[in-house]
Amino acid sequence: MVVDHAALSEAVRSYFLDTIRYKDYHFDPDEASEGLEPVLAKYEVQDLKALPPLSPEWTHILHSTVNINGSKAAAYMVKWILRYKPISVFSQAEEIEDKPQSTIIANINEIYALNCAFIELGIDSIEVPQKKLDELIYCFRFRPFDEASYFMILTEDYLLGQSKG
Repeated sequence: MVVDHAALSEAVRSYFLDTIRYKDYHFDPDEASEGLEPVLAKYEVQDLKALPPLSPEWTHILHSTVNINGSKAAAYMVKWILRYKPISVFSQAEEIEDKPQSTIIANINEIYALNCAFIELGIDSIEVPQKKLDELIYCFRFRPFDEASYFMILTEDYLLGQSKG
């Protein structure tokens, strides 16, 4: 097994750029200004609008006031791991004797992406039904990536089969 560190680094960078764009899109300076007096005083300004957008100070305030939910963070993470596929396994067909091991090797990046999503969501993979795991790995491998769908399916309720209410 070989990890392409450049691909992994790009996947991480792309994930963070997506989360920054998401936060920036949902950032309302007027709403964020409430309760920020101590932070603004630290930067010696009275109003958030006095800071240039994307300055280090403005960016710090953005990231300390806008939160991204775990489902969206997990979807972005999965998206970039699946695009860059940072893990490669080189082996001869005769080296892999059992079918389960060959399936794991063939889907190593999909399994890695799913485990990263579980970590982000605070879910133990043992709690997720095997049928759902298989379905997700299949979708990750063969279906086109749809961010909105992944936002919905990478939730604790869906993965663990729980419903609210």
